[in-house]
Amino acid sequence: SSTTTTQPLIVVTPLPPDTTTIVVTTHAPQPMLVTSTTVPAGLRCPEWWPVLQAFWPEHLLRQADYVVWSETRCQNVHRSDVGVIGYGDHGIFQVNGINLDYLAGWGITADDLMNPAQNAVAALILFQWAENKYGCGWQPWYNSVNPWQLCNGETT
Repeated sequence: SSTTTTQPLIVVTPLPPDTTTIVVTTHAPQPMLVTSTTVPAGLRCPEWWPVLQAFWPEHLLRQADYVVWSETRCQNVHRSDVGVIGYGDHGIFQVNGINLDYLAGWGITADDLMNPAQNAVAALILFQWAENKYGCGWQPWYNSVNPWQLCNGETT
């Protein structure tokens, strides 16, 4: 006998201005409300705040917002010279395909990186790896931001 498990899908549902709700949906008949949050003023990518807030530590949220803006101008995109998922950069944090072998150890695939929630988790995993290796978790994004400024708490 085989058992099928389903992974939760995280959906960000916009509400009236300055609020957002995160809904976790499985194949169950009714979605389950997880949290509702006020989106702070001054964000570059407020539409992704609930996703960032769900996975990233609070003290890194503003910098994470800045990186998403710097990388994609808030778009969930795939950039590749060959147009194939697995090459190039993926999702809101533009996680590079060079990291796929490492992320596979965490159960994350190239296709997963196009899900904004899974992309945020992958980015946090890479952040923690870079923090341990370089002393600055923002190093993987050095092509679009100054990681050392971000590691010193700056967001501009």
